[in-house]
Amino acid sequence: MTEHGRPTGDAFVAVTDGYAREDGAQAMARLLDSGVRPDAVFCYNDLVAIGAMRTVTERGLRIPEDVAVVGFDDIEDGRYCTTTLTTVAPHKRAIARAATDALLERLSEGPGARSRPGGSSRASPSSPGRALWENPEDRSHRTQVGGGPGTDVPGDLVEER
Repeated sequence: MTEHGRPTGDAFVAVTDGYAREDGAQAMARLLDSGVRPDAVFCYNDLVAIGAMRTVTERGLRIPEDVAVVGFDDIEDGRYCTTTLTTVAPHKRAIARAATDALLERLSEGPGARSRPGGSSRASPSSPGRALWENPEDRSHRTQVGGGPGTDVPGDLVEER
């Protein structure tokens, strides 16, 4: 942000007490009341984003022309907002797979074993846990986003709609 001449800092962060629409609405109100007028807001879940969107529109601002709002979850409610919510759709199956692989790896290391820094969190294809997420009936495949060289996020943990 700084490289592009955009201001940064705590003034651009609105902390919420919860995860609901009301929390997002209140956080967005605090942000706007502080005099900050963001170009875009990224919320950690879609419910908070929907609440933020309500405050933005109540203040007479337009989404996305004045303030872009992005959520994270891809819940169905986001598709039914007056302005459809832009959201990141986490690839829940891949996240579950990565968590299961990490757990299986840790369990296979025995009691008292510690994770190795930079160690793999993926089980081999022969892992007994693999059957938990492979489902030939599931035909929901989406374009992979995120991850890539130089990131800490495996690319298959997030998908887009």
